[in-house]
This record gives sequence, C-alpha cells and structure tokens, in this order.
Amino acid sequence: MELTYELIFNFAILPPGRGLWMSGTEYAKTKGDALVNCWFISNRPQSYITGKTKKVSMPFVFLFDQCMKGGGVGFSVQNSNVNKIPKVKNYVNLTIVCNLLKNKDYDKMAHLVVTKVPEKYDIFYKIEDSRQGWCESLKYVIDEHWNPKKKFVNLVIDISDVRPQGDQIKGFGGTASGGKPLVELLQYVNNLINSRITGKLSPIDCVDINNFIGRTVVAGNVRRSSEIALADPDNIDFINMKNWRALEKLYTDKNLSDEDIANLELMKELQLSHRWASNNSIIIDNKYDEFEHIVNGINSNGEPGIFNIFMAQNFGRVIDGYNPNSDPDVEGQNPCGEITLENGGCCNLVEVFPLVCDQLNIPYNVALDIAVKYTKRVTFAKYEWEVSRDIVSNTRRIGVSLSGLQDWLLKKFGNIIEGWEIDKYNFRWAIFKKEVVDTLDNMYNIVVNSDKTFSNLLQCTESIKKTTVKPSGSISLLPGLSPGIHFHYSPWYIRRIRFNQYDNLINVLKKCGFKMEKDLNSPNTTVVEFPIKVPFAESNYFKSCQNITIEEQFAIQSLLQSYWADNSVSCTITFKEEEKNKIKDLLKQYRYMIKSTSLLPYSGHGYKQAPYEPITKEEYENRIKEIKFRPEDILKVDNSIEIELKEYGECEGGSCPIR
Repeated sequence: MELTYELIFNFAILPPGRGLWMSGTEYAKTKGDALVNCWFISNRPQSYITGKTKKVSMPFVFLFDQCMKGGGVGFSVQNSNVNKIPKVKNYVNLTIVCNLLKNKDYDKMAHLVVTKVPEKYDIFYKIEDSRQGWCESLKYVIDEHWNPKKKFVNLVIDISDVRPQGDQIKGFGGTASGGKPLVELLQYVNNLINSRITGKLSPIDCVDINNFIGRTVVAGNVRRSSEIALADPDNIDFINMKNWRALEKLYTDKNLSDEDIANLELMKELQLSHRWASNNSIIIDNKYDEFEHIVNGINSNGEPGIFNIFMAQNFGRVIDGYNPNSDPDVEGQNPCGEITLENGGCCNLVEVFPLVCDQLNIPYNVALDIAVKYTKRVTFAKYEWEVSRDIVSNTRRIGVSLSGLQDWLLKKFGNIIEGWEIDKYNFRWAIFKKEVVDTLDNMYNIVVNSDKTFSNLLQCTESIKKTTVKPSGSISLLPGLSPGIHFHYSPWYIRRIRFNQYDNLINVLKKCGFKMEKDLNSPNTTVVEFPIKVPFAESNYFKSCQNITIEEQFAIQSLLQSYWADNSVSCTITFKEEEKNKIKDLLKQYRYMIKSTSLLPYSGHGYKQAPYEPITKEEYENRIKEIKFRPEDILKVDNSIEIELKEYGECEGGSCPIR
C-alpha cells in the first residue's frame, strides 16, 4: 500500500482522472461506474433486464446515464443495428409542466412549458431531482412512440422538482444545470421521432439524438460527455454530418436552389447546435480498401476516423498474429479509441509513466504489476447496468497504458527509427531500434504474468485483453509529459479547457488573469485558455507535431500496436497541407497494423476554440506576464471559495442528483 501511494504521489502510475476523483468515496463503493472512463453501446432495441421486453430507448438512456456520471460513450449506428428499430407507431403529444411558484427557473423556460397539468392525459410522470429521474423522463418520451396499446399518446412530464440552475450539488460535486437543458432535450427528441411517424429512424437520427443528449449533459456542471459515433463506411450522409468545408464551398455556388440553401442552413444549424458532441468514425473490415471517398472529409476536418473491427476481434498485439475470434463480441470502441468493446462494455484504465519510473529508479515490473492490480480490482466494482456487469465479469478487460511515450522514447533511446525499407508492394516501413522493440515486448510480458498471478489469487478469469495506449489529455499534464503516444502539439501552445459557467474555479481563474470566453456551442459553458510550455521545448532532441512527419506517426502507432497494446492505441495523427495526398495510401498500408486511428489537420482546420492552438515563444511569455497569481495562492487567501467534495448524503437511497 505504501509503495502504491508513493508511485501515485510521484506520478509514476496514475489512475484515470475519474479514478483519482472518486476512489475511496462512498459513491464509488455503490456505483463502480464512477471508476471507469467510458462505455460502448449499440443503437438497437435492447432489454434493460434479461428476459424483459426490448426497448428502443435502452441505448439512448444508457448513453444519457453514463454521460451524466462523467464518462464517455461510443455508440454504433450501423444499419445492422438501426434497422432493428421498428417503424414509429405513435404520435406523442408531449406537455411539460413547471410550477412557476415552486421552480425558480420557470422564467428561463416559460416559453417551453405550461404551469398547470392538463385535465386529460394518458401518462403522467413527475421527474424526481436525480439522475435516474432524468433518465426515466427520456425513456418515456422515446418508448411511448412504440406503445402497443395506443396510436396517439398524451404524455405529461412535470419538471417542477428539478433544482434550479446554479444550486450546489453535494453528492457528486459542482452545481446544477437547472431544468431547461432537459426540457429542450425531451422536446427535441419527441419532435424528431414524431416527424418519422409510420417511417423509421435513420442512423443520422440516432446520432442526432445521442448528440443532443451530449449537449444536454455538457450544459450541466462539469460533465464532459465525450461521444464517438460509428457507422458503415458507405453511409455518405454520416460521413458528411460535420463537413463544414464542404458546406462552405457549396454556399459559394451561385446555382443553388432555395431548397438547397435551406437544407444547407439546416445542416449548419444542426452542426452548431449539437453535432459537435461526437467524433465520427466508420467501421471497416479486412477486405475494405476504398478510402477515396472519406479522404476529402479527413482533409477538411479530420473525420471520419477508422475502426477496423476485423483486427479488433481477431488480433491482440499484431506481433502475436491472427487469432480467430479471440475477442469475438467486440462491436465498437470507446470515444478515444484505445479499448475495443462489446455492447455494454467499459474501459477500465490506468497509466504508467516509464520516464518517471526512470527518474525515481523504479523498475518497470514494479509499476506495471501495481497497475494491473489496480485495474483488476476495478473489475469487481458494483456496476449499475446489468449489460455492463455481465460483460465485465465475463471478460475482466483491463487497459494498462503507457504514457509520456515520446518524452520517454526520445530521452531513453534517442531517434527510435534507424531507417526505412521498401517492400515489394512499394510500401515504406520504418526500421526500429531492437532495444525499443525488446523493451516494449518485455513490458507486455510483465503485464501478462502479473495478470495471471493476480487472477489466480482473486480466483477469477484472466483478462481477455490487458494493454493499451490512452490519449491521456489531462492526466499527462500532472507530470508535465507528452500525452499517451502523441507528440507535444507545439513547444508553446494554448490549451483550452471547458468549465461550467457556475463552477467556483471560474472565479479563481479569472482573478489569476487567465483569458476566458463563453463557449460558442455549448450553453452554460466557459472556455479558459492556459498558456503551456512543454518541459523539453528547447532541448536539442525535442520533436513536436510541427516537425514530425505523417509517416513517422503511422509507424510509431503501429510499433505500439505490434509490441505493446493488445487492445488499441489511441492516436490522432496530425498532418500538414503538403501531406494530404499521402493519407489514402497510408490508410491502406496500415489497415492490417492498427485497429483504430483518426487524423486531424495540424492547423487551419477551422475549429474555433480548439483544444490546442500553437503559439510562439514570445506570445507564451506575454501571456504568462498577464497571469498575476497562481490558483493555489487565491485559494489560500479566499476562504469563501469551496471546491472540495465533502458530503455524499444526497446519493443515499440510490438516487444521485444531476450535476
């Protein structure tokens, strides 16, 4: 225990942010979902409990619930899933009631609600002020469209008890969002499904519903609501859901009809409203090689990404070879793409920082062994959803990740690529230093042996897969190292973080002098800009996304997928304008070497308030001068600011408040 504390305290190993936040709390003891990062669900009718009727609402409510717990959710809208949703049967007349005397937020949503319960209705539901209450309201709105006993349903939902915006939430921390985002969600979903009466929901409809759920969750408190949508590679409408450059180009066409312009305006409105809430990827198999039609989207805004389900189901590490159906139930992945997942599965992660281990003289086997024990114990947590409990107990899937990789590899091995060779197909492959390959291979075998030993001790099955590379956007900031496999974005850059506008930290950061502005897309959200200088910015061996090639990035991802990760390697490959013409051939070359990847233009990709923005050394220094205080200095002198979690009483009885 003391050694574990020492390694975590010194950042040699780190649980995920959620694990750091919730480990040891009363909440985590009863809701193990709080300890894992992400989930995956397929958008097809499913039972909430085995043996019960399958419901259209289940995957949408699953996503809503897990996002409200602070996690991310991947979801599949492949035709094979969405086609199982029956035709929309009923028109639902939705009335939302809010008592203007009881709810302080009435004025904010007066145009969306009524004040009195109608005299006649078929179903009445009063939302309790909890996560479960919000989920239940969405369940009613969706499933009443398939009520077998009705053709026209008068549904009344009372939102009077939902706490007002800005109220403190003690159970899970933070402040309440109020009822308006939920009202907007319920009305949006109801109107969309009503518009499909006697027809069927499309994959795009399902993405829009899930994206609007994400918008709703982000509007409340500190939820991140990370999502990834997965669809068939020939779904052109899906691929172009967020292709803003294509829209912009079409707007310049003088021959567009009024109807075309109206449709484009609608697409743009949807993109700004909620389609930003998910990354979008296509699912391919080993036979797929038609990348031409997706490259334009990738060149424009980095989408779609690629998920190779054949590799996910039949390979662990690539070097270990083809192993038919070794992971047969995989249907998708988590939003960041580091874990291959079954329907209802979750990603259970921990990070090891080899560079920190070197600095502390901690042997890799010690850190990796503790990392395995941490994740393995999390598989015994109490998961709320039956579908997740079953998957976790059957697979015991874990994800031990290596992070700060570029800093570690460059410092320990120097230039890890010794040269390049061309094969008979004219593909150019990197030649890696043998010492690098052997080190990664040895580290993987340490994890395998630790899992075997600990599984025997716990009398459970060995984990179906064990290793990964997670993106580590936030956790890697603690030791100040490069995130996951990625190179630092730039020697000096702006890092933008989103906060709920009522978060007390906003006041702290404002007093410190950090620049901030309202989020352009998400309500109740403030974007704060942090100037960053990476640790090795001025070292001779330093490389960043500014001077690393697209070929090197593909090669390094395949290195980690071959010798370390038996799950996936989360990697966003950045490319420059002059590298666009290489993307199609590189995707073909590496489709048997990597399970999941995404690409993003290094700059000029058109995203306002992007998470990363490169700046010069001079701009960094000027920004630093504007920062008058460190956040901890403000907290020391201002006792009125409370940001700690101290109470969990509101979660008693199993109902947890919306945060």
